[in-house]
Parts: sequence; structure tokens; C-alpha cells
Amino acid sequence: MNQRVFYTLNLAVFTGMLGVGLVIPFMPIYAKTLGATTLSIGVFFASFPLAQLCFMPTISRLSDRHGRKWFISAGLLLCSLLSLWFVYAPNMLYLIIGRFVQGGTMALILPIATAYVGDLAPPNKRGTYMGIFNLFLTCSFGMGPLIGGRVSVLCGIEAGFYLMGALNVVALLAVLLFLPEAHPAQHARAQAVSYGEM
Repeated sequence: MNQRVFYTLNLAVFTGMLGVGLVIPFMPIYAKTLGATTLSIGVFFASFPLAQLCFMPTISRLSDRHGRKWFISAGLLLCSLLSLWFVYAPNMLYLIIGRFVQGGTMALILPIATAYVGDLAPPNKRGTYMGIFNLFLTCSFGMGPLIGGRVSVLCGIEAGFYLMGALNVVALLAVLLFLPEAHPAQHARAQAVSYGEM
């Protein structure tokens, strides 16, 4: 187990997910400023898991064939660009589209990073390393809203979006500079499963 690679992956995912969690507290307030109704706010929040449902199985299968690093990098890049999309969204429809794309970017990051941990960890220590990975992940989601709420109070809602973008850029640079590609031979040989079977 390469500890440097493992903790680089953990810190990159922690930083990226911290950025995503930052905007959760003020999203309904921001949506109201764009004329949101109760229904459109519901659609906004539902679009995130819907995108994951649509994209996770296919993207995960592709990463088994083509490697992990560039999928994670693409997800972090898209997350950083989405911060600008949210800032300049002119109406609620754009906000919903942005949230749907954000759900898709999580499909590029979370399952692929989890699979990367599986690639790195020795079989008799997989539970240990998955536990550490999930500790970083849940801490980022827990700290994000706390920090984001404070930032929005002190500096305004837009500052939270810019901070989200900056944190994702930091995570992207860490992945590009310090994370090697997982060799395809290390990937689990998963059988293809159709949506119908799932």
C-alpha cells in the first residue's frame, strides 16, 4: 500500500467535497432570489441524485477499463467551473441544470475514488482503508455546510461559490501532480450489469 498516494487521494476528495458541501446551507435562499417555488426547489435537489442514478453505472464501468485518475480529474474540473455557472445563473432553470451536472460530476469522483482505494488496498486491509477514506469523506460533508454558512454570512453567497471553485481547483492540482494512474491490471474484473438487472 502506497501511503503517500492513498492520503493524496483522501485529501483531494476531502477538499473537493468540502467545496461541494459549502454551498448546501444557502442554496434554498439563493434559489429564492431567482424566483424559485417550493416545487422548483424540490426539483433542484432531486436533480442531483437523479444524475448520479443516470451516470454512475456507466462511468464506473468505463473507469474499470480506462483507469481512474482522468475521470476524477474531469469531475474536479467540472465542479470548479460549475461555481461560475451558479454565480451567473439568470433563473431557476439554469440552477437546476447546474445541480444536475453537479450530480454527474460526483459520478466522476466518488465511485471512482472509492474504486481507487480498492485498487490500492491489500485484500486483508480493504475494510480499514475504506473506513479511513469514508472518514475523510464524511468529515468534508460535515464541515462544508458549517464553513459555507459562515462564509455566506461574512462575505455573501457568491463568495461561497467562488470558494467552492477554488477548493476544487486545489483538489484537481493535487490529483494531477501527485496521483499516479491506477494500472488497468489492478482493476477488479466486474461483470457488466444492465439497468434492468439492477
